[in-house]
Amino acid sequence: MSSPAIAQLLSVTLYYRRFFPYYAFCMVGGVDEEGKGAVYGYDAVGSYKRDDYGCMGSGQNFIMPILDNLVSVRFLCMFLVYFDGCIVIYVDWTQK
Repeated sequence: MSSPAIAQLLSVTLYYRRFFPYYAFCMVGGVDEEGKGAVYGYDAVGSYKRDDYGCMGSGQNFIMPILDNLVSVRFLCMFLVYFDGCIVIYVDWTQK
């Protein structure tokens, strides 16, 4: 079964219980027919959307900014420099 089909199956299952929902905020990850990674994020009643990355749960507020910086930024070079007993993070916004 392909990942878009599993995503649709979970959406229908959650929507079937929309009046007495499971209150589960799910994520499905997989590879589509083109070989690209896909992540599907859901709400409690089965509405979903496809993203390149995502997170759910109690740590979402802490992890999402990290994912935004590490995954979605395409022109970022980061260097860790040890300077005078401290670790300095140098960020350069040039193309890799």
